[in-house]
Amino acid sequence: MNNNNNDNNDNGKVIFGWIPQLGKKWFERSNLDELEEWENDFYYLWGSNINNYDADDPKKIIGGSGMAGTKGPTRGRGHPRYYSIITTSISEEINKNRFEFLKDQIKDGKTIYIPIDKSGRFVLGSFIAYNRFATVKNWFKSQKLILSEIYELINIASEVIINKTDSFYWYDNSFDNSLNNKMELIENNIIKNKKKIYCNNNTLLDDFKSLCEYLDSRVENENLINYKRSHNFFKNATIILQTPQEYSIMDCL
Repeated sequence: MNNNNNDNNDNGKVIFGWIPQLGKKWFERSNLDELEEWENDFYYLWGSNINNYDADDPKKIIGGSGMAGTKGPTRGRGHPRYYSIITTSISEEINKNRFEFLKDQIKDGKTIYIPIDKSGRFVLGSFIAYNRFATVKNWFKSQKLILSEIYELINIASEVIINKTDSFYWYDNSFDNSLNNKMELIENNIIKNKKKIYCNNNTLLDDFKSLCEYLDSRVENENLINYKRSHNFFKNATIILQTPQEYSIMDCL
């Protein structure tokens, strides 16, 4: 998608795509600007938690799983241009400052690379992060804040590219049967909503706006106020049984 605003012609791009994994021992190289897998003027986004969002040192382990783990793009290491957005909690102020930095980089001609997986699914906060929220309502709120900021990046970019496909999709995790069976009752009119919302290259701005409106409706839905996680929040955590009724959650992040 080319942005027709003439004021954006000198700005950088936004790309949605699968982030290439850096080579083994890349962090031992003396010049990190000579990594053949990555472009020098790109910022590659990943989803972090509140404890590791500022990790950018190749000599240090990020500490985490998913995009922060050893199977992620940087093999679990920090990188100055591997730039995180907090996806495991509602961290509005920190994320707003981080997106302001990204807007400045676009205006300076840099490209922002936003991860989607090989199926075309938007991944920031869509997988492991979903299990970190005590309520689904808070997850929707976090996603709305993040996607609204990305919408602003798209608006100022000179061009938006969706790699290897003409569209990507955002997935509503709250429809997973494995979760619905373990949670409080949901009204039928919620269940009937879409599981996937597609953003197409030729209608990207309109589709993104519709996606944000959908998330608004989910955040404001009264039926989600007490829609609490009763099972999957614990699925990937270490649980210590203290009494038959009491649990302690350790190492959730």
